[in-house]
Amino acid sequence: MSWREEFAGRVEVFDVPESIIRLEGLEDLSWHNDVCPSFGTQVIDDSLSLRIWCQAVVPDDREYVAGKRFMVFADAWDDDAWDILQAAGLAHLTGEFEPAEGAVMPELDADDPTIAVRIFITVLAHLQAAKQAAERTTR
Repeated sequence: MSWREEFAGRVEVFDVPESIIRLEGLEDLSWHNDVCPSFGTQVIDDSLSLRIWCQAVVPDDREYVAGKRFMVFADAWDDDAWDILQAAGLAHLTGEFEPAEGAVMPELDADDPTIAVRIFITVLAHLQAAKQAAERTTR
C-alpha cells in the first residue's frame, strides 16, 4: 500500500514531496502503525535498510516537535548489518548508538526535501561501499 492509503485522512498533514516519492530506487515503506510515512531501500536483504522518514509539515503535528521534517535512519537486524553500519561510521543511524563525547556526527535530518534526499544518497553510498568492502574480505 502507498503512504496515501496508509495515512488516509492525514495526507495533507504529511504532504510528502514528489522529489522523495519519485526518487529512483526508493520504495514506499509506509505503514499505518508508524508515526509518519517512510521511503527507503534494502542495503542487505531483510537485514539492513535505510529510510527517509517524512514528518508532518507543521512542527506542532510532529512526534518530535523540535525535530526537522525529514530524518534518515537505518534498521539493522543482525550482526552483519551492524558491522556494515559500524564500518561506514554510521552506527548512530539506528538511534541505539551513543557516539563518543565530542564526536562529530553528520547531520542526518533536514527541513528541505532536496537536502534530505542528498543525505540519503550520500549515506546509502557509504553503506554500499562498506558492504562491498566486507564482501571482498570474506572471499
